[in-house]
Amino acid sequence: MLLSVALASGGRAATPKPITGKLSKAGYTLIALAPSGRATSVRVRSRNFRLVPPTSVVTLHLRAPSGRYAGPVVVGKRGKRAVVGVKAGAKLGTVKVHGSYGRVTKRLPKKHLNARQYARTRKGIPIGAGVYGFVSVSGVPPSSSQAPPGVDRDLDGVPNALDIDDDGDLRLDNFDQPSGPAAPQQETFPLNSALVLHMADTANVHAGPLSAAEVDAVLATWGTLLLRMKSGDSVELDCGGLPYCSPGGTGRLGFSPGEPEFPECCDSDADGYGTLTAPPGVFATDFFLRHGATTGQIRTGDVLIQRVTTGGVETQFPATLQSVFATVPALAAYNDGQGNTATLSYPVAPPGSPGGGGPGTFGNGLPVKAGGNGNVVVALTFWRPQRGPIPPETAEWVDIGRLTYEAAIGCVPELPEPQRCAQKVCPQDAFSTTEPGWTPSTLPSFRGGGLTDPAADSPANPANTFTYSLNLTRCLAANGLGWTPGQQYEVNLTGTNQADFAQQKVFFKLQ
Repeated sequence: MLLSVALASGGRAATPKPITGKLSKAGYTLIALAPSGRATSVRVRSRNFRLVPPTSVVTLHLRAPSGRYAGPVVVGKRGKRAVVGVKAGAKLGTVKVHGSYGRVTKRLPKKHLNARQYARTRKGIPIGAGVYGFVSVSGVPPSSSQAPPGVDRDLDGVPNALDIDDDGDLRLDNFDQPSGPAAPQQETFPLNSALVLHMADTANVHAGPLSAAEVDAVLATWGTLLLRMKSGDSVELDCGGLPYCSPGGTGRLGFSPGEPEFPECCDSDADGYGTLTAPPGVFATDFFLRHGATTGQIRTGDVLIQRVTTGGVETQFPATLQSVFATVPALAAYNDGQGNTATLSYPVAPPGSPGGGGPGTFGNGLPVKAGGNGNVVVALTFWRPQRGPIPPETAEWVDIGRLTYEAAIGCVPELPEPQRCAQKVCPQDAFSTTEPGWTPSTLPSFRGGGLTDPAADSPANPANTFTYSLNLTRCLAANGLGWTPGQQYEVNLTGTNQADFAQQKVFFKLQ
């Protein structure tokens, strides 16, 4: 019912009339979002605004001057529900900007409203406001999993494209595996966090006395944001005031240090929006941004807009960043069952340090030995990776649960290019665990095997470890590689939800 009503109300008009009004605060971006996920927006610099919506009926949303989602605009009441549907041509008058939502200050005529688009409220405020839609909602019909991005699936006031938890199950959407036909994604785009670290760079709040400043320093150096580019003649990224993708900020093109500054590198029309391009050798729709940001600068709730121009016509698509890996899964201990065992101590000295690199680094791989069957099987104990809190969470750091843990052989210098660093995943039969409730990976087969953690996110706790066993000999054999005594291999140990991933690179050396 929700889907059919929204689609019926979102039919396109040939030339929608503008929506006008005045915000109580300047500097905000006002976004008009259609059920399809298409949008138009305007930066309100002097409080008065005039916005031509993409369709005849939309919902309105605020992006703060900082670039973060500032909530839906409430335009009326329907019993205890908040009406959020607005028709083209509406004259809103003054919109009072509160901390997490906006509200018109006068009663609007019915001809300007679509009362069939409404939100559940608490004390008159949409329940998803202030928490980016991260709120528990019961009774969301399974059929609504196919709802388009501009539809508010759980009626919390935050539509799917901007909602970090669009079905109200308190699981970030990137962790939800669809059980039925996939929801239409053609009118939105994903924002994914990635963090890849060697042993010597490892950041995990349980791995030694690591301060927040040290976590931030590592994240700012190595953190990457991945987004899927929309198709068009030209695609630009509108970041509002976000410091990692706006002029003069910390962002750099690509996923390697030393790349050119973004958007400065790619803003030929000098409008402040960088043009998106895919790096050579990567899927043509993927854009990588080395964000250079700290945990206080790149956060849940950041809103980015792709401005897509095709045939001279611009269409906009907004999306909200769900979360950011602040740290990686960190190896706490290992045991090969043949007498080689150790509890890791952090920080680990990098290769080239006086006395050599620490355990697990290049040139000083963790020693392992084959068992009687000729296989090297290591039991690996980890601390989970962390993220910052999402309101209403109050912990300083949150251990991330529900990840799938995978492994792959890293770059092999002995191999020629391009095989040297090509993906060499470990198969499912290389993994085993006795952890209760853990299950084999259900991610796409090209990713290889893995094990999925059933634990929910929880406040960071150093006792919150897990262990699984990895048959390194099987990993190598599956990729046509052998192992001779004295030889070392880099193993990439990854936690992922398929969309976001964090990885620690560890070297192992055969005795």
